[in-house]
Amino acid sequence: MYANILPKNMGINRYDVRKPCNEPIACYDQMEYAQAYLNSSDVKVALGVPADYNYSWLNMDINGAFFRAADISHDASPMVQELLEDDVRVLNLAGDTDFACNFIGVFEWMYRLDSKYAKEFRSLNNTIWKLKGKPVGEVRASADEGGKTAGNFTWLRVYEAGHMVPHDQPEVALEFFRK
Repeated sequence: MYANILPKNMGINRYDVRKPCNEPIACYDQMEYAQAYLNSSDVKVALGVPADYNYSWLNMDINGAFFRAADISHDASPMVQELLEDDVRVLNLAGDTDFACNFIGVFEWMYRLDSKYAKEFRSLNNTIWKLKGKPVGEVRASADEGGKTAGNFTWLRVYEAGHMVPHDQPEVALEFFRK
């Protein structure tokens, strides 16, 4: 998908354009750590996973099959609309240095989504989100109870964060989970 935009071996991390990466997929060592943890015998026993099962965080054969079948991406709008109709709160966040799921595209998708919050969401302005007096992002939230909560339909851009927002901005991530 990104092969024509980000040439191989260019050294750009599509999940965080500030950081180098020459791997085609994995740019975070933590993915390997998680894989090793989930493959440990203690974890397998605790989770009831067969000892011979080998967890892999990404199977390129399966991933490639989805790409070849043009079945890699589906419109989630109907599911999100249903969640909103059932009063499930929806937060869509994006780090501002994430190329793969960039904050501009995430915002546009939410802005165009028809829902019971659409009119309010479209009428709002983005607000600078601060933590300890420091700007850490931008937010636009419908039904946010005057800023007391994250809202029922919320877009959040996190400054100085890539695809793995909790990795890049752990204190900020903890705060949005609290709200």
